[in-house]
Amino acid sequence: MLKNITLGKPETLIKPVLLNTLSSISNLIPFICLVRIVKSLILSSQNGKTDIASLWKYFALMVLFFLLTLFFENLATKYTYESGYQKTAEGRIRLANHLRSLPLGFISGKSSTEILDTLMHDFSIVEIATTHQAPQFFSSVFVALLCVIFFFTVDIKMGVAAFIGFPLSILFLSLMQYFQKKMLLKTEVSKRNEQDALEEYLNTVKTVKAYNFTPDTIEKIHKDIERAEKSNIKNEKGIGSLITIAGMVLRVGLPLMSLVGLNLLLKGSLSPEKFLLFLFVGTRIFDPLDLALVNYAALQIASVSGERIRKLLAEKPMTGKEVLNAGNTVELSDVSFSYEERKAIQNLSLQIKEKEFLALVGSSGSGKTTLLKLLARFYDVQEGRIQIGNSDIAKASPDEVLRKFSIVFQDALLFRDTIYNNIQFGNTSAKREDVIEASKMAGAYDFIMRKENGFETMVGEGGSTLSGGERQRISIARAILKNAPIILLDEATASLDPENEEAVQKAISNLIQNKTVIVVAHRLNNVVAADKIVVLQEGRIVEQGKHEELLNQGGMYRELWNYQEKVKNWQITNTSPKLS
Repeated sequence: MLKNITLGKPETLIKPVLLNTLSSISNLIPFICLVRIVKSLILSSQNGKTDIASLWKYFALMVLFFLLTLFFENLATKYTYESGYQKTAEGRIRLANHLRSLPLGFISGKSSTEILDTLMHDFSIVEIATTHQAPQFFSSVFVALLCVIFFFTVDIKMGVAAFIGFPLSILFLSLMQYFQKKMLLKTEVSKRNEQDALEEYLNTVKTVKAYNFTPDTIEKIHKDIERAEKSNIKNEKGIGSLITIAGMVLRVGLPLMSLVGLNLLLKGSLSPEKFLLFLFVGTRIFDPLDLALVNYAALQIASVSGERIRKLLAEKPMTGKEVLNAGNTVELSDVSFSYEERKAIQNLSLQIKEKEFLALVGSSGSGKTTLLKLLARFYDVQEGRIQIGNSDIAKASPDEVLRKFSIVFQDALLFRDTIYNNIQFGNTSAKREDVIEASKMAGAYDFIMRKENGFETMVGEGGSTLSGGERQRISIARAILKNAPIILLDEATASLDPENEEAVQKAISNLIQNKTVIVVAHRLNNVVAADKIVVLQEGRIVEQGKHEELLNQGGMYRELWNYQEKVKNWQITNTSPKLS
């Protein structure tokens, strides 16, 4: 449990627990002094003499330990909270950097809510555990153990009476731990399903409205929310009941100790001073122990969150530390890659010369986009190797590989930031004039300046406040600013209207000058000027050559070309669709 809530560093709890324990002990000492003062006053009333010096001594000790309590509490608060919040921030950054080093296949196999929940919610749970619950729990336990030793040292019978409920409480805690682990797993599944359903609804709300929105449409969300609600209530009821019973059993010691103490006092086996001491200290020790029970249950939850964080951190990152050679030739040798059971690339070999314009074409699912992702090392090849400048990219760091590439995908992703910062992301050290020049080359400058705040215009999440063509041109400006030697283009104009397509094509022309270019294209007329066209089918190269050569071969490329020529003449009618 400790390793989970401290993310493998239990030693970080030593100082917070020590400071909280010292604070708790300092808080008990004044009550012992109070007993001595009461005893002194009783004696003075009996013999008519008041020991003023003794009273002042114990009063001074009370004040001293009261101030010490404040000192230790302040020190514990300052150190524990500042250290805890700092470690949480560092932990989130560490996990975010680790996620960046993982293969894209791992990230795409997880839902965004699951990863975000771990980054935000799980870290928050662990943060509360390390700053509040763990120090309070362990300090309460240590002080309780000291009190047990103290009670049994002063009077064994009173010690037994005070702590007779301890063993039974521990039994209930063990039961709680057993049931809580099972309940937490079910609760977590329900919560994740609820979050996934809500995210799916928010992402598809336009489609939902377009296709006859009805109350039945969100029935799945209602069911997921209800399941999560029932699971949470069941969890709280079960754990809460066990904590309540454990607390009640624990507190049996206080009235029992009072009865035993009173009986011993009447028999003369216990002095009034000791009886008062047990009462004062006893009333102070059970509240922290009740809190310890609650904190223990909370620490079990935090342990599950910490385990999820540690599990993510334990995922094997993409390795490699070598620096790539200066050359920019690309060579694939017997490359194979599969998504689970489906083979996407099969024994593919290909050479791409420096500053060559190569186009990848083929039907949907032929492996075109996968090939781009393998080149950029979003995934590692499972067989064969990919070389850039005669260097194996599997032996280089992912960042080193990506420095070779500027990438423009069909769905241009922008950050929720200013247009300026979105472009400068391509080269964070670029000056303002460089950013402006890149925007001009990408055909983005004019529409940017038409906006009220120009380059300081805020872009919505994912670029939602911009049109598709505007997003693409900003993405291309970013790629121009990066000035990488190899350009990867994936359907950059596939979903644009004619006006935007023309603007983006001009921007791409500026981007690819004197570069090695690898482009995925469904519109074959866009790549007729390519130095080499590679036709893929089921992850294999079936044809390659120039446009005219491939047409003359009369193979798959010719079929694709003829089909697109027919599609050009297709018209929307209210009768059965047909190709002319």
